[in-house]
Formats: sequence, structure tokens, C-alpha cells
Amino acid sequence: MIEVTYLGGGNINPNNTRIRPFAKGITPQFNGNKMTFTVPRAEKLIVEINTPFQQKFNSYSPGILYLFGEDPITNAPPSSGANIKNAGQLGIDQAFSQAVAGDTIYIPRAKYTLTSSLRVTKNNITVYFEPGAFITVPNRNFAPISADGVSNLTIRGRGTIESGAPGMALTRVTNLLLEDVTLRNADCPSDTGFFTLIFGSHTARLNNLKTIMFPPLATSQKCGRAAYVFNSNENLVVENSFIESHEDGTALKSFVWGGISAARQDVFANNNITLRNNIMYGGNDIGTELDSNVNHIRWENNTIISGSFSIKSDDYHVLSDIKYSNNTIESPGTEQFFKVGSDFNNTITPNEGDLDLIIENLSVGKVWRPTVPDNDKDPGIIIAGKNGTTQNVQFINLRVEGSCISSLQDLKNKGYNPVITGSDTTVTFTGCNGSTPIPTPTPTLPPLLGDANNDGLVNLLDYNKIVEFFTQSNCTYNLNNSCVIDIFDYNEFYEHYNP
Repeated sequence: MIEVTYLGGGNINPNNTRIRPFAKGITPQFNGNKMTFTVPRAEKLIVEINTPFQQKFNSYSPGILYLFGEDPITNAPPSSGANIKNAGQLGIDQAFSQAVAGDTIYIPRAKYTLTSSLRVTKNNITVYFEPGAFITVPNRNFAPISADGVSNLTIRGRGTIESGAPGMALTRVTNLLLEDVTLRNADCPSDTGFFTLIFGSHTARLNNLKTIMFPPLATSQKCGRAAYVFNSNENLVVENSFIESHEDGTALKSFVWGGISAARQDVFANNNITLRNNIMYGGNDIGTELDSNVNHIRWENNTIISGSFSIKSDDYHVLSDIKYSNNTIESPGTEQFFKVGSDFNNTITPNEGDLDLIIENLSVGKVWRPTVPDNDKDPGIIIAGKNGTTQNVQFINLRVEGSCISSLQDLKNKGYNPVITGSDTTVTFTGCNGSTPIPTPTPTLPPLLGDANNDGLVNLLDYNKIVEFFTQSNCTYNLNNSCVIDIFDYNEFYEHYNP
């Protein structure tokens, strides 16, 4: 049982309170300024308290609470001994600089304020965060942890890294494991375009990460635009993670990055990349800035709280074997939920490379629309191909706002204006297989305390039911979950009776 107490003043309004993702099916119980609910296992949840439902989710809205459940730790390394560099004993800078191949850098629970980046320069290094370890960067103009050209690097543990942009830069790493860490931004004096960069990796796994990029509090502040930029990687898996960004959650790119000299860069095709079982907020993009081909990309079983998917290739680079399977977009934050090409300042720029794309079992909630209707907008989907390029797009079992979409006309019948362009663009829809649509986010009002007959009032009719069935077994009119009408039901009635 989880109990949440709201300290924002007043009681919790059940009509404006919900637990997301909706597909978890968690129904809270309310009592004044408290709410309770149960979960069968460790979950990553967003609790929105006294927050009117909005398609464009805002992490700065009052009453937003992130709950990240964790299983017990079973694989913590020793804090001292052979091959252990303890940051609490040596100092965190010395622990990193003195580490040799095969060492574990152990970061105990404490706050560490950095003046320079912690660089991993040796192969076969493990960085372990003890729960409660907290790294912060005061001037926020460098990556707290960085590595370039090493192999067999593990960064794990339930610590927190707080920075502006960037938060972490791991480049040209072979065999990378990034696991369990929480990354969050603070005020951001610079804009690097990303918060965490994974560049040029060969075989990498990102698992159970919690990443929160709050939007700037002031227009003068700038922050990295993408929570994760995956640039020129092979055999990359991102799974079981929570990724929240005020702009792009993930961006798959291949371009020469200014943080590494051009002579040392290896921009190659993004190949064999999978994102699965994640909860995300923000846009999720393949492109732009693709200077190579893209092959075998999989999006599987992800939940987008608010956001969309987009694909855009430059300079005729080919996107082959791209598949999205069993994904849910609860509430798109833009007027389109899937886009091929770009749409900036009302100008559509087509995708320039051949595309082979399958979108299967995509369920989409209510699409955000402007306050003032704009008849040439609300496309829902944009598939824009450059003339002479082949765009082969298949939607299989697409559901939008609970309805099966078997044709472009089905989208138009729901008030959308899909955009399809290009001389060799083919978009097909095949029928729905009866999958369950997204649950409606409007919560059910809890029973009124003292209301035995469930008519929305506490009055003498409830008293009569208690008298009628007193000492009898009756779950319908029982007020205290015992299924027996007794003195406790009388007490419950009198406590809430309002003549």
C-alpha cells in the first residue's frame, strides 16, 4: 500500500487526480488530502494531483509527483578492498584519476560538487553509486562523467547526477552498461543540444535509468534540447527506463560532433538499435542530422506520456527495416502523432532518403489541438517524401482515440487532415485486431463516506438502510468493508451525516 499526502493546501480533488501511465490501471482511493493505492511490483509512475488533465503534459504543473519503485539491491560491490577506489576515502577526483583497468570506483552516499569532469580513461572500469550518492555541477558547463575510446565500461547504482547540459558524454565506448542511475538537469546557462550523448558505441545497454529534464524556468535560460542523443551507434538497447524531456526524449542521429576532433570521429550507420519497455515524455526522433544510413531499428512496448514519433533523413541516406511495435501514445503533445519529414513554422520539409517503415499496434490518445482551430492543421500523421525517393509506410492495427483506422478517410472522419506527399510515397492501413484502446483518463469518483445507498448523498435514506439490515450480512450497504452491518456503520453514517 502506497499513501501520498498532498501538502499543497486543501483536499485532493479526485476529478483532477490520476496515476499514469493509464495502462497500469491503478485506481487510487481518496480521503481528504490523502490518497492510497497498491501496485503489484516496483513501477515507474507519475502521480498528478489536483492537476486538470491536459494533452500537453507539463512537469512543472503543481501536484506532479514522480514515483520510481525499485527492487532490492542484490549486486552491490564491496566498498573497500582490492581493486576498489573509494571516492569517500580518496576524494572523487582522485578515485577516477587513480583507477586502473579492472578497478571499481565506489561512490558512497554523499553530495559531491564537481569543478571538472570525471573522466574514465582506462578499460574495464566499473563506476558504482551507493544509493543516495549525489553528484552536482555548480556552473553546469561540462559533463559530470565522460569517457572516450574505452572498452568494458559499467556505470551503475542508485545515485543521482545533476547537471545542466550536458549531463553525460560517453563516446566511442565498446561494451557499455549504464544502469539504475537517475539523471536530472538544473538551471542551464548553455545549450548543447543534448543532455546525455552516447556517440559511436559498439554494443551498449542502457537499463532502468530515470532521466528528468525540467523545462527552463525563465526565457533567458537554455537547456539541452534532447534528453538522449544516440549518435552513430551499433547494437544499442535502451530498456525499462523513464525519460522525461521538455523537448525531445530521444534523438537518433549520425553527425560529426564538435566535442571530438574530426580526425578521431567515426560516423557510421546506426545499426541494430532497440528501445523497449520505456516510459517517455517528449518527441522521439530518427533524424534529423543523419550523415549515414539507418538500419534495423526497433521501438517495442513503449509508453509515451505526451509526445510523438518522427523520422527525417538528409542527403538521401536510406532508412531500412524500421519497425514500431505495440507502442502507446497517451496524449500527443503536438498536432501529429507520427511524422515522416519535418514540420517547422508551418513548412513541411520532406524526408530525403528511401524509407521502409512498419508501425504495428500503435494506440493513440486524444491529439492536442490549438485553442483556435486551424483548418489546414491537425494532420494526425504527416508522411512527406521527396520526389524520386521511395517511402513505404505500413500502419497495422492503428487505433486513434479508441477507433480503428483502416484508411486515410477514417482519420479525416475524426477531424484530422493527414498530409501525404511525394511521387513514390505509399501509405497503407490494415484492419484492427480488437486490441484494447487506451483507457479514458477521466477517473471514477470514489464512494462518498457515509453514503450507504450510493446515491451521492448522506441522509436519512442511508440511515434507513443501516436499520433495515442491522446485524445482517450485506456488502451492498456496508460502509466499513466488513460486509456486516453493525455499530461501525452507524458511526460512519453519523460522522458524515449532513442534514
